[in-house]
Amino acid sequence: MIDHLEKLHGEVYTQYLKDKAVENKEKAQKIKENRQLEEEVAHGKDELAELQGTSSQLRQRPVTTPITKFFSKGGPVKYKPDSDMQRRAEMDMAIYFVTGNLPFNHIESKAFRRFMKARDPKVTVKSRSSLVKTTIPLLERNLAEARTKLLDEHLEKIPGAAFTSDIWSSRGQNSYLSVTMHFIDNRWTLHNLVMGCRHLEQPSHTGDLIRQKVESVLEEIPVPVSANISFTTDGASSMVKAMKDSVVIQEHIVCVCHTISNSLQEAFSHPLIEPAVTMLKDLAGATHKSIKRITAIRRACAELKEEGKFL
Repeated sequence: MIDHLEKLHGEVYTQYLKDKAVENKEKAQKIKENRQLEEEVAHGKDELAELQGTSSQLRQRPVTTPITKFFSKGGPVKYKPDSDMQRRAEMDMAIYFVTGNLPFNHIESKAFRRFMKARDPKVTVKSRSSLVKTTIPLLERNLAEARTKLLDEHLEKIPGAAFTSDIWSSRGQNSYLSVTMHFIDNRWTLHNLVMGCRHLEQPSHTGDLIRQKVESVLEEIPVPVSANISFTTDGASSMVKAMKDSVVIQEHIVCVCHTISNSLQEAFSHPLIEPAVTMLKDLAGATHKSIKRITAIRRACAELKEEGKFL
């Protein structure tokens, strides 16, 4: 049949060869995937046996073990420091620590290193200093490039942008001011971008100092001159003064949540409410310190519930 197609039906024979080549390629890919799956299963069984502390790993005969494993010392061959797999793993670890708000010394913990070894033993888990000096700056540069690309694409098309700003202090009693930008693009997608974080060197956070720091961040953002710029902050007098004195900011909005929080604090300090609030705080504190008290409270709640007096 094949000879017949080749001699008399050239076009059909050519199509047949193409289909056959695609079929052989798919078969080869399937065989490769099955082989990789078998190796992963065998590796998983070895890891499980090692964690369980049994001798089944010694009794098992390796199914597909590369010969290089018998000549390598200290486990599998690691990725090269400049390889794509190693750099990708380092970047993923940095993103994990930053987005999870975890301390960088967590990378040196035994639990994390054991987890990474189980996930991919070829990855080299570096020290905290290497993470801070090398990977984190690279992550910052990548984020800055992505942010710049996003702004170049959408910023000229938006009529305005909203900003939020706040001040907080670290455990080392260093004060910082952050500026976050919020805008909606032409596809109605909301973007929230941290545009800057400034260190407040002076202990007194005056309105002039805050205004200077905020405007230094805005100078780095290519916002169109015609765009409307509004800021949402807390109701602190220094923050309100900074927003009012700035010639760049067109509108200032005091955060509603901050206003509600201040109102509640003032309400709780009222002479008619403060004793009840103090009693509830003492009761809540007592439940965390005494098993007898929390047990008595649970029994009382159960009795009230039976009597229909407690929901």
